[in-house]
Amino acid sequence: MASFLLPVAAVTLVLFVLSPVSSVAAPILDTDGDLVKNGGSYYIIPRLIGVGGLALTKGNSSSPCPLFITQKLYSNGLPVLMSSPLKIGFLMTSMPIEFYFNREYATCNKELRWWVAEEDENNNSYVVVGADGKFKDTYAFKIEEAKTVVPDSPYPVTFVKADPKLASYV
Repeated sequence: MASFLLPVAAVTLVLFVLSPVSSVAAPILDTDGDLVKNGGSYYIIPRLIGVGGLALTKGNSSSPCPLFITQKLYSNGLPVLMSSPLKIGFLMTSMPIEFYFNREYATCNKELRWWVAEEDENNNSYVVVGADGKFKDTYAFKIEEAKTVVPDSPYPVTFVKADPKLASYV
């Protein structure tokens, strides 16, 4: 029996050593360099458009829901609760993450979880909260590892469709 375990252990060790590094998730750090807690609230500041955090904006209807995620310039915006369905203490890159806004910041009384709405007539998808209707339930939001070595570089937030080759940036 012991002679059987040695080859199995050796093959397992070889497979672990030869695994690509990209498959290893890295811890997500906040702007202070601290680990991002699973279930913690944080400000997300988009880097592409300038200074300003995330906000909620009503659509064209008179209804308080749904709300669209927009950017509020020259402000930290609203805190976003980030949690993973995985039972881990801290969030890691490339793992599924759910994003929520706190209800106290909105007139909409529905769950303020981020959803990807169906494409419009121009094949554009939008991230909405507090909405009813068809959503892309075959996706997961993920925070990817920063691709630059610039200090304070952003982590891209993506949603991955059923086919991971079709990942889109949020």
